[in-house]
This record gives sequence, C-alpha cells and structure tokens, in this order.
Amino acid sequence: MKWLVPFWSHKSRRLARKNFAKYNPISPFLAYNPKEQTVHPERKNTLSETERLQLARQAFADYYARCFWYLRRDLEIGVGDIPEIARGLRLHGGRQGFILAARLCP
Repeated sequence: MKWLVPFWSHKSRRLARKNFAKYNPISPFLAYNPKEQTVHPERKNTLSETERLQLARQAFADYYARCFWYLRRDLEIGVGDIPEIARGLRLHGGRQGFILAARLCP
C-alpha cells in the first residue's frame, strides 16, 4: 500500500507531489475529496443596524486601550466605521473580541 511508506522517505514525498490532488496538503497521507467539504450557507446578520451601531460603540469604549489606542478617544462611531471596529477586535481583542467582531460583521 502506498501510504505505508515512512513519511520521511523520498518515496513518500515523491508520491505526495505526484498525486497532490488526491492528498490533503497538510498531511499527504490523509486522502480527501474537495467536493465533500461542507460549505456554510451565506450568513445573515440578525442584528439591526442600530443594534450593531450600539454594540460597536460599546466595544470601542470597552476595548479602547487594547485595540483602538491609535484612534481618538472621542471618535464618533458611525455605520461606516463598524468594519474597522470589527477588524481591530479580530486582531487585538483576544477570543472575546473575535466573537464580538463576528456579531458585528458576520
């Protein structure tokens, strides 16, 4: 069987390169079919625009020192600023910030 070759041998690397479409790029010994991967349906935001705006303003105030130190503290958050708030939360907000960013911009 092809996959019983030790992973450090030159034969396994050659097999992985030769049959790259058949193998998982992370581990060449796990066969996968790209058509079997589940695709999430289009996510819809359940929050209204005013709720999202309130949530973004609250997140800006709560996470200012951690995520938004480069912005003015008295910045008026509008609807156009919500993606920037979500980006800052994803980058510097930790796990809770990442979850909050997903609620702001799914």
